[in-house]
Amino acid sequence: MDVEISQQVQDWVELWQDANRKNDPRAQYRLATLYAASSDVEAEKKAFEWYKKSAAQGFTDACFSLGKCYEDGKGTRKNYRQAVRWYKAAQRGVSDDLMEHPAPMDRIEDAMVQRYMEYEAYAQSVDEVLEAQGSLWEDSFQRDLEEAENGDAEAQNRLGHRYRYGQGVEPDMEQAVYWFWKSAQQGCEAGISHYATCMEERKEYKEAAKWHRKYAQILIKWRKRRLGW
Repeated sequence: MDVEISQQVQDWVELWQDANRKNDPRAQYRLATLYAASSDVEAEKKAFEWYKKSAAQGFTDACFSLGKCYEDGKGTRKNYRQAVRWYKAAQRGVSDDLMEHPAPMDRIEDAMVQRYMEYEAYAQSVDEVLEAQGSLWEDSFQRDLEEAENGDAEAQNRLGHRYRYGQGVEPDMEQAVYWFWKSAQQGCEAGISHYATCMEERKEYKEAAKWHRKYAQILIKWRKRRLGW
């Protein structure tokens, strides 16, 4: 007697084989999202385990989803420190994805983007050069202060950077954190990243997780636009 198997079941079996036998991180991520779509507690635990397997292989979207599981306590206990860890892994994964799929970008530009995203000292030097080229005021600290107080998010981030590293002013971490926070609140990408880092350094992991998540989301959306995914 012939038994007809639906296409949906066949697809599920194929996905399971790719995820389990072939250890394919993309298939593991897809399988996790199917489990995550259910509100069942056991399904959430299975989703967490499959996200974990995929993330362990560096699959960017799985790293992000694993961080969300830890932040929300879905399929596992809440662990904001682990959430930070995996959100940061997702951020690094974006630059890896760009390096592995360079077609839409020039390879030299791609390498520069990765270096900017991964090395703070390099990013700082680039920011300083750009700032110097665009500066029309002799006293750039005073300019940044006035613009920041007037609500300019980019200036608020620059001012936070100045207070953090003592550029044109005495170092003051309280002021640095304040201005990074003001900048982040307005959606400035650099401000979000810097504020998240400050919260992590202070071991305020719940707040750090929130802002590392926001920054990871920004990068993943940017990657999708850049690569056409």
